[in-house]
Amino acid sequence: MIFNEKEGVMSLDNKKVIVTGAASGIGAETAKTIKLLGSTVIAVDRNEPAGNADEYIKADLSDPVSIAAAVDS
Repeated sequence: MIFNEKEGVMSLDNKKVIVTGAASGIGAETAKTIKLLGSTVIAVDRNEPAGNADEYIKADLSDPVSIAAAVDS
């Protein structure tokens, strides 16, 4: 369940969420928040995130070859 009308909060328990740009800025804050909501965070970035991800996939999202390799992994 994403939204609980009774409590008014999101629940991402037992979900896997891919967050791009998770090593810094908005992506890092998004990963942190999603993790607090109970999901497994899969970070996709050129740089390894510091602690907000359960899994990390190194990829440069400006490079189609890198994207294809990330999808295949």
